[in-house]
Amino acid sequence: MKREKGLAEFLGKETNEYKRNTLESELKSVEYAKELLTNFIQSLQSESSGCEGAD
Repeated sequence: MKREKGLAEFLGKETNEYKRNTLESELKSVEYAKELLTNFIQSLQSESSGCEGAD
């Protein structure tokens, strides 16, 4: 979260087009990683509830 906010802040202040492109790319990577982790955590939570009847 901190990295995402920091990148968004830098992006808003940056005027150099090439540096902006780099920041945008890194921000997209961070957002994608965050989405992957969220999906992974949700899948782990749903998987554990599906295995309850295995006594």
